[in-house]
Amino acid sequence: MLSEADHIHNKAIFDALNEAMKNMRPYGFSGEPMPWTNVPRRKFFTLPGSNQLDDIVTKVSTQVKEWVQVSSNDQIQRLDMN
Repeated sequence: MLSEADHIHNKAIFDALNEAMKNMRPYGFSGEPMPWTNVPRRKFFTLPGSNQLDDIVTKVSTQVKEWVQVSSNDQIQRLDMN
């Protein structure tokens, strides 16, 4: 059985991946524009091919690794100050 700490850690990883994947959506992080706005909309979307999926996975994993690096550097600096 997973401990509470493991469950929280797994949820944090899932949330980070989900957040990074939102940037890969057709309309980006903010999503589809509201119907009453003047923002142009795409009429159709093409499904990504396998080479594009590899690129998306690489970009998402790179983004999450950058977030981890920033967070760990932040924590190390706080420890050095104490």
